[in-house]
Amino acid sequence: MGQALTDDVERRARAMGVSRVRLGVRTALPRLRAYYERCGYRVVREERHAGYETPTYVVMEKDLR
Repeated sequence: MGQALTDDVERRARAMGVSRVRLGVRTALPRLRAYYERCGYRVVREERHAGYETPTYVVMEKDLR
């Protein structure tokens, strides 16, 4: 299901002329991050939610060109 949704988002983005897709992945979910890396996404920055001193999620990006 997840792969189908990701594929649809990427297809729609390309159709709209969007060159990049971004998403956030919680650091507590390393297998999900690895999944998106296998799909061609790369980490562009680390972020943290309010009240936390260390990163709680990463922003990932995929170039659609």
